[in-house]
Amino acid sequence: MNTMPLEADTRNLIDTALTNLGWKLNGKDKNVFFEQPKTEAERKSLGGKRPDYVLYSNESDRPLIVIEAKKKGTRLDAAMEQGISYARAINAPLVFATDGVFCKAYHTEANRVPILT
Repeated sequence: MNTMPLEADTRNLIDTALTNLGWKLNGKDKNVFFEQPKTEAERKSLGGKRPDYVLYSNESDRPLIVIEAKKKGTRLDAAMEQGISYARAINAPLVFATDGVFCKAYHTEANRVPILT
């Protein structure tokens, strides 16, 4: 039995949280895309790179959020840099990196950590 934390464990937590928040992971009205963005143009912009999650507005095809999932205990700095590069390539304003316990956020348009109020 493997007791080491896996990235899949983090993805399960993210999937549950997104579903609970009303995001659609499946079906014709889905707005969460796994390991690839929604459009061909965005896939080309990424040059073969694959963000873990890309979340979209229900009102448009604009990407809103890129999420990078890592296994528990992983330092999130590299994941955040990776997510920021993906988000900038597809013009998504928000990036989250999480290991299922800790989470970092970044706003690509403001070029800083978002202020939560």
